[in-house]
Amino acid sequence: MTPILTQIAGLLACLATLATFWQTRTITMHAVALVANVLFIAYSLGAGLLPIVALYVILLPINVARLRAALVDRAASSLPAFPAGCCFTA
Repeated sequence: MTPILTQIAGLLACLATLATFWQTRTITMHAVALVANVLFIAYSLGAGLLPIVALYVILLPINVARLRAALVDRAASSLPAFPAGCCFTA
């Protein structure tokens, strides 16, 4: 990666991280955090910062798992507690 592209990736990674903290919804926060993770990986690879690469490679699957869990929770909460026709009536 050229030095200018490395710097652009670093700047975008910082902006994405700032945007992550700005989010009020969990799903959006984790989605933006994933973008920040990928951008930081690109930046740190281009700059030769291997400890930073390792950090964001570790954070990437954590954010994927948290995003997936939030999506599952949202899907589960949108379902009715008892589907129509299966409930006992008093």
